[in-house]
Amino acid sequence: MFRKKPFIVFLILCSTFLLIRCASPDNPKQKQKTTDKQPQLESPTLDKPVVDSLPESQEEVLDDALENKLEQKNDLLHETADFCWYLPAGIAADEKIPVVFIFDPHAKARQALSKYQSLADEFKFALIASKKSKNQQTLQEGIEYYREMHSALGKEIPVKAASIYTMGFSGGARVAVSVAIEQPEVEAVIGCGAGFPALQQLPDSKFYYFAIAGYEDFNLGELINNNRLLSRSGFDNELVIFDGGHEWPAQDVMREAFMAVALNAMKNKKVENDKHHIQKAIGFYDSTMDGFAAKSRYFDAVETAERAASILDGLADVATFKAQAAEYKKKPTYKKDLTAMVKSLEEESGLQNQYLQDFDTKDADWWKNEITRLGGKGEDVFQTRLLRRIHAYLGLAAYSLSHRAIAADDMLRAQRYIDIYWMLEPDNPETAYLNAIVMMHDGDAAAAKAYIMQAAMLGFDDAPRFATETAFDSLENRAQLLEMFR
Repeated sequence: MFRKKPFIVFLILCSTFLLIRCASPDNPKQKQKTTDKQPQLESPTLDKPVVDSLPESQEEVLDDALENKLEQKNDLLHETADFCWYLPAGIAADEKIPVVFIFDPHAKARQALSKYQSLADEFKFALIASKKSKNQQTLQEGIEYYREMHSALGKEIPVKAASIYTMGFSGGARVAVSVAIEQPEVEAVIGCGAGFPALQQLPDSKFYYFAIAGYEDFNLGELINNNRLLSRSGFDNELVIFDGGHEWPAQDVMREAFMAVALNAMKNKKVENDKHHIQKAIGFYDSTMDGFAAKSRYFDAVETAERAASILDGLADVATFKAQAAEYKKKPTYKKDLTAMVKSLEEESGLQNQYLQDFDTKDADWWKNEITRLGGKGEDVFQTRLLRRIHAYLGLAAYSLSHRAIAADDMLRAQRYIDIYWMLEPDNPETAYLNAIVMMHDGDAAAAKAYIMQAAMLGFDDAPRFATETAFDSLENRAQLLEMFR
């Protein structure tokens, strides 16, 4: 039987909230998943809100030390109310350099800049990130925010663009693609954790598309299918799959994306060939490929070798990479891993559909045991990754179903979904926040206040959302509680 969780501990914790908040760094960990859409994960169209991930759930963000380091470089980091930008060191005032426009699903502009500022220095790219574009907005709004940033080049932002690239994660990745479809000056897109928006047909614009997805990302299947469709259609694109989940990729993973778009500009004669960067890329792919082979990860070694041959074709002799890929494909381990990879992806859709039915038919004990199983290991690494993707997908589904039940004023069902959500992600502030809404509908303001404080302690900091939530209109001391989220 599903029951509301007790509030005694929450109330005790809340009495010391201000002390804890003063002693701890804000929002020390967040790892982002889930969406406000139906759990089928359909791609949004240009007039639909982009909601590929939870508002401030568990997305991994930067350490305070990293952001403080960026803050100290006041000569390189600048911002307005709408966007912020980072210019690589040593750039002359009249020098033209590539500009990357970044879209984070939570408008966390400074964090995205902080994460990749060393890559900006390495490749001499300017980074500009929107502080307005985020999930639950339409793609058209994201395009307008891009236009605002673009119009600021040479005015508020003292840089001249040699090339225009867009980059985004999750819902922000769909915005980045939408901008490239609408704005012909965009030459390349780096899309992380999500693919194209829903389209009736592929765009005529032939921008270069570099996709990145984690092996444990619930959108992995979408990005693999997207890669196949684009390749069959002659669309110049690449896909990197890394060891991770639904998150901005680590700097070392993103380095390949920056490197690839720089090399693509050379292939398209946008810039002169840089022998140093070409040789560095060859060394990178040799090292990465050999590293995978040394661990008998031949599936990844083949993917790396084939990607190297594609990216470097026309700039260097790629015969060695092609030959190495062919040799790795003969390995029994490669064939075994390829079969296991395909099997796990084929299983995924059926499992998702079954679990959606289980939300309304299985009891709490069943869910507890099943969630424990999903946190364990499969028969091989590919099955383990499948379990992680299903777990992440269930968080997405639980969040979506909870919101839909609340919107339908079905609080009994909403409580059921939220309880499952809490079992899936006990440290996610969203579960406490949604519980607060349900408590207000049930007329239990004291319990709602306790859950609001618990959400704050877990890292919830979306002040505008709290301020506009109608369920809290009758809550006493709402203004004081709002201060916790600022």
